[in-house]
Amino acid sequence: MTTLYTAMDELRISSHDLLERFGITVGVQRPVDALAKLEEEVREVRVEVLSAERERAVFESVDVLVTLMNLWRALGATDEELITAMRRVAQKNDAKTAETHECDPIRNTVKRKVGK
Repeated sequence: MTTLYTAMDELRISSHDLLERFGITVGVQRPVDALAKLEEEVREVRVEVLSAERERAVFESVDVLVTLMNLWRALGATDEELITAMRRVAQKNDAKTAETHECDPIRNTVKRKVGK
């Protein structure tokens, strides 16, 4: 059975292979160009979400993930750096409490309390 993590790894490999197939040297893309592509992909997701096109929004959001991986490559981020960053974000999330943060009822998100 394919797990989400297996599928993400397959996506990472496929993205790498795509760049190589078109002669794009992995890690040579300028970060600013990778960022521009990421912004384009996010705009596409936005259009689908605002159109209430759930299936298309899910599909396009995976393109965002692929493009984010390409940005990481352009930045020269190592697996170790990414793992460390992911763990830091998880720790930051785990440290948020009702004392320091609150729910934004309009957006249904967690935000820092004013003055904290």
